[in-house]
Amino acid sequence: MRLRTVLANGDEHALPVIDEHVECIVDRGHVDATFSRTFQNETKEELEGVFVTRLGAVATATGFSYWNGEQRVVGEMFEREAAREVYEAISGTGRDPGLLERTGEGQFSFRVAPIHAGEKKRVELSVSRFSTRVGSGYELRLPAVSERSRFHLVVKRTEPLSRLVSTSHEIEIVERSDAFEITSKKLLAKSPDFVLRYDVPDEDFRLQAAVHRDPGHQAYVVVRLPAPASSAPVVGPRDVTLVLDRSGSMSGAPIEAARRAAIGVIARLPENDR
Repeated sequence: MRLRTVLANGDEHALPVIDEHVECIVDRGHVDATFSRTFQNETKEELEGVFVTRLGAVATATGFSYWNGEQRVVGEMFEREAAREVYEAISGTGRDPGLLERTGEGQFSFRVAPIHAGEKKRVELSVSRFSTRVGSGYELRLPAVSERSRFHLVVKRTEPLSRLVSTSHEIEIVERSDAFEITSKKLLAKSPDFVLRYDVPDEDFRLQAAVHRDPGHQAYVVVRLPAPASSAPVVGPRDVTLVLDRSGSMSGAPIEAARRAAIGVIARLPENDR
C-alpha cells in the first residue's frame, strides 16, 4: 500500500510512511485484517493523495477510513465510475472526500484531499481473506512497509491449534481461554512482511465459510473446501475460454492488469489444455 500524489509541475511524489500498525482476527483460517498507516506530507504544498493497494485475487477490501487530525472520516465504497463522479462533486464543496474504487484485479485505490503541507495523514484499510493451507496447517502472510511495522493478532481457538510460530518475527504469545493473542517484536527476516504458521487437526474435506455484507446490500458467503492431496483426481484436457471486459471503465491500468492476468492463466495451463 502506498500514498502518492502528483505535484503542480506534473512530478509524481510518494509520501513516506512514518508508522504502520496491523490488527488481525483469525478464525478457522479466515482473516479479517485492518492496516493502519500514517503518511507524512514533507512538501510545502497542499496535495491530493492517491492511496493504492494490491490485495491479491483472494482478498477483498471491506472498508476504509482516514483521519483529519483527530477526526476519523469513514469512506464509502462505490462502483468505479460512480465513485469518480461523487468524488469530483464533493471535492468542489470544501468537504474532504474519500471514495474507494477497484482499479484492477485485486487492486484498489482511493483519493484523499486535501493533504496540507507538513500534515500527517493516517489511512486505514480493512481486508477479508483466507490463510493459505500448507501441509497440516495454515500460513498467514501480512504485507509490511518497514522493519518498524507492528502486528497484533487474535487467533481464535474455535478449533484445536498447535505449534504457532513466526518465520519472520520474534513474537509474544498470550494464551487466553478463547484465543491466542500474538504481538510482533523483533524482525528476524530480510523482508518486513509478517508470517505466522500454525497447525490444525488434519481433517480432510473440512468445510469453511465466511459471511460478508456491504451496507445496503444482501450478504454473501465465501466457501472453501480443501481436498486431501492423496485423493487428487487425474484431470483430462480442458477447453478454457477467457472473456475480458473492454468497456470504458476498463481503460488504462485496469485493462493492462486484466491482460496480465489472462497471460498468467494461460502460462499455468498444462500442455494438453486448449
